[in-house]
Parts: sequence; C-alpha cells; structure tokens
Amino acid sequence: MEDTNKSIFQFDVDNYNESVGTLNQEDSINCSICKNKGKIAFLDGKYMKIKDCECMKKRILYKRFMETGVSKEQFKNYQLNTYTTDLEWQQDLMNKVKEYIYDILNNNKKNWFYIGGISGSGKTHLCTGIFSKLIQYGYDGRYMVWNSEVPELISMKQSFYTDVQDKFRAKKKELINCDILYIDDFLQADNTSKDIMSMAYDIINARYSDPNKITIISSEVLREELQKKTNAITGRIFERTDSGKYFINITGLEKNYRLRK
Repeated sequence: MEDTNKSIFQFDVDNYNESVGTLNQEDSINCSICKNKGKIAFLDGKYMKIKDCECMKKRILYKRFMETGVSKEQFKNYQLNTYTTDLEWQQDLMNKVKEYIYDILNNNKKNWFYIGGISGSGKTHLCTGIFSKLIQYGYDGRYMVWNSEVPELISMKQSFYTDVQDKFRAKKKELINCDILYIDDFLQADNTSKDIMSMAYDIINARYSDPNKITIISSEVLREELQKKTNAITGRIFERTDSGKYFINITGLEKNYRLRK
C-alpha cells in the first residue's frame, strides 16, 4: 500500500513538473527545468512538496532591474560581458570599470563614476553594465534619462496643482535617496537653461552631501566642457569620483562604434 501511495505522489510530482508556466512572457527568461512556472515539485518521503526553481534568482533580479526604469532591451544588450574589447582603448575602459566595481564591492567605497565623450563609444553600455552589477549585489537603484525626465520634473514643479507638485517632490526625493542613481545623457547639447541647471545642482548636490550615495553618469559632455557650464557641479563630481580617478573622457571620432560599423 505504501509503494502505491508513493507512486501516486510521484505521479503528481511528474504531472506538476511537466506542466507549463507563463513567467517567460513577463521576463523573456526560458527555463527547461520548471518550464517557466518558477516552481518545481519533489518527493519528501512519500509526500509532494514545492520549492522555488533556480531560475527565480534571475527572475527576481530581472524584476528588480526593471523597477529601476531600465528597458528590457537595455538590460539584455548592455551587460559588461557583451562589451567589445578588441581595441586597446576599449580594454583600458573595461579595466577602469572593473577597478571601480571592485572598489565598491570589496573596499566598501562609495565612489561615483562619470564617463563623458563622443557618441557611439559605449558609454551607456558600460554604465548600464556597472549599474546592473551593483543591483545584483542588493543595491537599490534608479535609472533616469536626463533629457526626457528633467523637463517633466520642471513642468511638475511649476504646476499650479498641489497634487502635481506633491508628485514632483516625491519623484525628486526618489532620485535623491536611492542607493544608486544612474543618469544617462546628462546635460546633453545646449539643453542648459537656468531651470535645468538648477535641477542638476539640486540633485547632484543632495547626493554629493550624502557619503553613502553612488551616482553613475554618462554624457557627451567632457569634463572641460562641463566645467565651463558649471564649476560647482563639476567640482562635486570630481571629488566623488575619487578625485577624478573615475571621471573619464572619451575623445576621437574613431571611437564612435556606430561610424566604424
């Protein structure tokens, strides 16, 4: 009788494990073990029990990463292991990135990272890779595209409606208080009105004032150009990038990957 009961439970285990889930429709992660249910069944003695599949670690990380504001495509394509290091300057950049991550994870430093320069050189790729790696280690993060989000913030700030102003304060607080803020396309082109520069100073200064906040910035603006726009912001970024150690300039049209392709 006991063997019969065991075989019945084994049938239930097999039946559960053969069923197909739909989690892959949310995160594009396909698992042949749980068949995208996120759970697997097993026999504990003679009874069936359920446990998380190993793929749930990836799915939880993916969910956390999506909550930061990064797109699915960016998450998929811009990881450090997919960055090309065929050329010496690319390898130098990767070495600097690895050194930066090591300082954060092993030396408990809270340095900032700024990479400015020519379009198509892999700035967003590297910064997204850094951001992704740190999120994996439990940091709370927020991703913002400067040119699209800041005008929206300014509009909310200037609104006559109290509820809109409340939303502005909440969103700004989120940007200031998260463990890691990743700013993409910071102060691009001539988009440097008084309101925009004021918003930039408010966010950068608030994070600068907290030694535990990490800020990652990509921009087409080189350090010298940034200093001409705003010495106050440049000085704060310089100090928090370990006195310029992680304040990186990329110059030269030959480093535009899109043009090389």
